[in-house]
Amino acid sequence: MADSTVRTGRISDADLYYLLGEMYSHQSSSSQPGYVRMRAATGLIGVRHYGPGQKEKIVLASLKMLKSKDRLEQRAALELAMVHKDSRAHPLIFPLTQSPHQKTRDRAKAFLLQQGYELDLLD
Repeated sequence: MADSTVRTGRISDADLYYLLGEMYSHQSSSSQPGYVRMRAATGLIGVRHYGPGQKEKIVLASLKMLKSKDRLEQRAALELAMVHKDSRAHPLIFPLTQSPHQKTRDRAKAFLLQQGYELDLLD
């Protein structure tokens, strides 16, 4: 559980897009109008958004934080966000471990562990 065991910079951009897509592939935007929806599509991420540049802000911030040497920033990057169209500056955070879908939680955890991240980052 020591910070020195946490590996940084091992997840490629494409892998992170895949993980983000997996987390939101089961979310229903029809039941949550006004929210960003992410889903995996040929290794890339598709985002339904409500403003110019919103997709780039979400994805690039996540990549930068995940590759940070700061452990708190890494954890924050794993707490993937769905951003409401009227509160972009205040994202609603849904931690990985609190996904309502067990299969999604398990697949996401397994993926991150395979990349060399410590499980305590996710709990």
